[in-house]
Amino acid sequence: MLEVYGAMALAGNFICSINGIDSMGGFHPSLDAILEGLGYAAPPIIALLFVLDVCSLFHYKLYTVLMGKFQNLEAEIINLNVQIEARDNELNGLYNLVEQLQKRLIDFETPPSI
Repeated sequence: MLEVYGAMALAGNFICSINGIDSMGGFHPSLDAILEGLGYAAPPIIALLFVLDVCSLFHYKLYTVLMGKFQNLEAEIINLNVQIEARDNELNGLYNLVEQLQKRLIDFETPPSI
């Protein structure tokens, strides 16, 4: 692909030289032209840097807020897991108590064998 562009550039340069047209379009690099170009380019570059700075600050603030909320949620989830575990232990204790009462009831209802 690069060869095609190179061939087109050479062909264009050749055509311009035959017709007597300046192939650089009147632009001849000099220190004065470069400094003038930087003068024109500086305000948009500064504006883009400002926009990037504002966006990065916004992303940082958003990240810190979200991380704080996620940490709070993580602490709440851990707390809920502890509560669920405690309730689970209570239910297991109640289940064991019900099993023991059922065994005693069965023993109580069973007539003694003679």
